[in-house]
Amino acid sequence: MEHIKQVLQLLRANKLHDKPEKCLFTVQELPFLSYIISTSGFRMDSSKLQAILKCDCPENLKALQRFLGFTNYYRKFIKTFSAISRPLTKMTKKEWSESALCAFDCLKKCFASAPVLIQPDVSLSFTVEVEASEIGMAFHSYSLSLQIFIFSGLLQHIPTQYS
Repeated sequence: MEHIKQVLQLLRANKLHDKPEKCLFTVQELPFLSYIISTSGFRMDSSKLQAILKCDCPENLKALQRFLGFTNYYRKFIKTFSAISRPLTKMTKKEWSESALCAFDCLKKCFASAPVLIQPDVSLSFTVEVEASEIGMAFHSYSLSLQIFIFSGLLQHIPTQYS
């Protein structure tokens, strides 16, 4: 508790003030910006995850855009998110297709089994997996077989001309 007192004294010395009703101390989990941060890492907020899993198949463009925007916020938890969601992204310009329906179902299944991401310990070694194709790229970093970070993205029209 002494370090908490020191931090609060330092804040006050610099004319910064805390709001006790907004402060949490000695907790194992902390909700922050739709993530749950804990001693074991960070994960998706379960209420947001339930909203994704209960979501019905989008029936119009606005509903599809809402779903893609919402799931895009949590893309770092899903390996090859951009490749999985590509048929859905294409549907923002066209009519609904069977591949988009499969992508929608696949994305929901991926969210149901999303990992807890850990904070990196720079004293340990890292493993980085890199995947690339003509349409996209992805990388995943691990430490002690636990996922630290996931990134995936689609290549836009110009980079695909040169590959």
